[in-house]
Order: sequence, then C-alpha cells, then structure tokens
Amino acid sequence: MDHSDRVPNKLTTSPHTPWPGLARPPSPRATASKESFATRTRGGAGWPVRGPAMVCSVGTEGFNRALPDTGVTGSIVATWLRTTLAVIICLLLFVVAGVAAETGAVVDHAAGTFDVKVVPETIAGQTADPALGRMSIEKTIHGDLEGTSTGTMLTAGSVASGAAAYVAMEKVTGTLKGRKGSFVLMHSATMSAGNRNLDITVVPGSGTDALAHLAGRMTIRIEGGVHYYDFDYTLPKAE
Repeated sequence: MDHSDRVPNKLTTSPHTPWPGLARPPSPRATASKESFATRTRGGAGWPVRGPAMVCSVGTEGFNRALPDTGVTGSIVATWLRTTLAVIICLLLFVVAGVAAETGAVVDHAAGTFDVKVVPETIAGQTADPALGRMSIEKTIHGDLEGTSTGTMLTAGSVASGAAAYVAMEKVTGTLKGRKGSFVLMHSATMSAGNRNLDITVVPGSGTDALAHLAGRMTIRIEGGVHYYDFDYTLPKAE
C-alpha cells in the first residue's frame, strides 16, 4: 500500500492507517467562510439562536454567491429564482432557531486541533480477512474541546486502489467550552474514483453530565501536518 501522501501526526501514527489525507484542505472560499464563522462565534457565549436574522443575512449572501451562472443572470427569472430560494432558506433558519429557543438550546461552534494514533486490532481465534480491517483509535484533543477519545474503526477496500470505506465509533471525554462530560461520535466515510465523503455526527442520547442532550456535526482537515477539527453543535443552556 502506498503511503507517500500520509501526513505525520504529533503522536505515533500506525503505518497501517487506512485513510491518509482523507480530510482534504478546504478551498479558499470554504476556508474564508469557516474563519468568518469562527470569528463570529469565538470569544463570547456562542451564537445564540435568538439572532436568526444575522444567520439569514449571512446565509442569503453566501447562497447568492454560490448559485451557478445559468446564462440568464440579471434577468427577471434569475432574480426571482434567487430571491425565492433565499426566502425559503431564511424561513427554515427562523423555524430551527425558534424551536431551539423554546428548548433553551444554544447553537455554538468549537474548533481546535488533535493528535491521533491508529493501531490495527486482532481478535483471538479469528483469521484476518485481507478485505476487512479493524483499528483502534486514540486521540488527544485541544482547543475549545479539551480531552481524549478512544474508539474502534472498521475498514473495507483499499485506499491504494482508490475505492474504500470505513465506519467508526469514538467516545470523547473532556470539556467543551467549560462544560464537562462525554459523548460518542459516529464516523462514516467512502472513497471512490477520487471522490471522498466523510460524515461525523454525535450519536443521539450519548451525551453525559454537562453535555447531556448534545447534538452536532464535526468536520476534520489536515493542514501543514496538523489535524484540525470544527464542531457545530447545539446544547441546552447551563442551569
């Protein structure tokens, strides 16, 4: 298996790590959007759901920029289409914000770095299948989320061939912006013909202690040999 594109971690990384470079660096537009979002949410009490108008304004502007050029830009049809879709997005944001406000939840964002160690696992009495893999995961997490995590990853296919997939369960224990507890992340990833998709979500009901009822989605990326995470989440207000 070719590991020439692997990015080294601060902790020991197994030579059998099956997903080198899975989290590709974002495009300049995605990076700018992420930095803008982090700037709005970091350094305060987060982004309260009682301010959906700000979310709507930012989302509408970004949506209009993202719409493809259909060749009728500036026409009545194009203007109507952009306006209608933008209004629908705004209405959905207000509905989500209203529901969260009724439950006392706050939408927030956490970011930081992590060190990871992945080691192949074997099960006594079972013969290893070359088409399947089983790995243990250990992380040390820094930033808005401080803590450690352990988990298990199941893999299939071959990264070297360009077609593979993995699923994983990862239990995180630590402090999220001052609130201590634990929760479980579920990973699901596929790779095919150069396309890579990774989805990481909080398992419903897995939050404990001050992180009870936590919900959210995490993304990861690798830049300059460092692993970064961004975590958008909702959590009931602290009593």
